[in-house]
Amino acid sequence: MALREFLGHTFVSQDKSCPYLLDRTSATQYHIGGVNSVMFAKLLSRGWRRFGRLFFRPVCAACDECKSARVDVDRFELSGSFRRILRKGEALRLEISRPIVSDDRLALYDRYHKERSISRGWETESADPTEYYCAFAESSEDYGYEFAYYYLDRLVCVALTDILPIGVSAVYCYYEPEMRSFSLGTYSVLRQAMFAKDRGAKRLYLGYWVQNNASLAYKARFKPFEILRGRPELDQTPIWE
Repeated sequence: MALREFLGHTFVSQDKSCPYLLDRTSATQYHIGGVNSVMFAKLLSRGWRRFGRLFFRPVCAACDECKSARVDVDRFELSGSFRRILRKGEALRLEISRPIVSDDRLALYDRYHKERSISRGWETESADPTEYYCAFAESSEDYGYEFAYYYLDRLVCVALTDILPIGVSAVYCYYEPEMRSFSLGTYSVLRQAMFAKDRGAKRLYLGYWVQNNASLAYKARFKPFEILRGRPELDQTPIWE
């Protein structure tokens, strides 16, 4: 897709309540579908994200608290706690494949979101098969994959992941809430970082970091931690600091 064509097919949402900071409003720029890996790499390095067929970035007029974050995997530091999580995770089996819809995935997704609605106040979500397919499997092009983790042949974690030559992007992760001792969310990020390094990809893109949001603050633990400066357009060079 040509740059001009892409820019001609974006739109900005109306202001709405911010999902991360309750006292703010948010606006989002969207593009729907039809993005090849070359264009997606340009978008990703400039702070865009993908969710199903939607490509998006925040464009809030009065707030810039959503910081695009990525990890330099060659310089990534494994702390003592990270090493302990990796050792415990040796009991897990990883399967990497294209995203699929299945009964065990839908049930795990439901359990995860029910626990989050209690512990974090998230809105309750149920995994409808069609909605799940649209969110995670549809339009994954040649870069959309899932990292599925099994414990004693039981599915316990699914990490949706975009794989590009410039880096690996952690899209979304849900996991078994009863297995807190495994720190499955952290473990999945560690495995994505290791996967990126093994492939020679230089960065693991973690999406948006909001310092004062409990669900996103964990991303700062993965160091060296780089932040995108501002909101560069596609004809501007992105600066990560």
